[in-house]
This record gives sequence, C-alpha cells and structure tokens, in this order.
Amino acid sequence: MVQLVPTWKRDYEICNTWFTGWLLNDDTFDCIEENVSPSWLHKSLKDYLLCMCVMFTEDYMIRIDKITADGQFRFSLWKSGHCLNDMRQAPDFILFSRDYDVSKDVFVFKDKECFYRITRESLKNPGKFEIIENEDIIISQIAKK
Repeated sequence: MVQLVPTWKRDYEICNTWFTGWLLNDDTFDCIEENVSPSWLHKSLKDYLLCMCVMFTEDYMIRIDKITADGQFRFSLWKSGHCLNDMRQAPDFILFSRDYDVSKDVFVFKDKECFYRITRESLKNPGKFEIIENEDIIISQIAKK
C-alpha cells in the first residue's frame, strides 16, 4: 500500500523542474525540509498531501494541491503576486474538485457558471490558465517561465 506523505523535495520535483530554483524574494531562497510546511505558504493552505502545480501568469498566481488520497484537489488563486513569498497572503478564492485528466494533465474547477481550466506545463505544452463562462473562453493566459 502506498502511503502519501508530504515530502517537500518530491513536491518541488513534481511541480515542474523550474519550481526548485524559483526566487522567493529577491535573492533569498526558502529552506527546504522534509515534512515541514513551507514558511511562505498561507496557513489556510498548509494541509495537503502533494503540491500538483504552481503557476504564475500575467495577472494570476495559482496553486493546485492534492488534499485527499482519493483524488480531491484544491485550486487556490491570487489576483496578484510574482513569487512564492506572495503565497503567505490568503488566496482570493479557493475551489475544490476531483476533475483531473491525467492523459492531458488538465485540472477543471467549477464555480457557478464559470469553469477554471489549468493545464500543467510539460515538455510539449506551456502551462495555461483559462476561465470559461457560458462555453466562451473569457481569459486565457500562458504560464510565465
């Protein structure tokens, strides 16, 4: 039986190879310790099994966490932010979902009439964040490198 344990080294590897080297605030890096919640993460987000995605776009900062072993995900969004230290602030909103397409590496979260679609970065595709309302894409932004 596989035991899911929050391991920060594994989190960094899974969240994309470029996640490991991100600057937190100018020239400082956060300490990486196993089984210790990162100091830059807001207290409302500290309970999770695995960080699945962290993305910065032109206008948004996004984090997706796996929060249960049976596939429940949490989508956290900030309307501003440019580094991991900005995740110390409470997110502008949080949604939950089980909708994850492994083959396409796409998460979908629903809030009333809006869908939030997040495609993780891969070797073939850049990361992408979209807001869809009434079947129209109203916002589409590519992840920053």
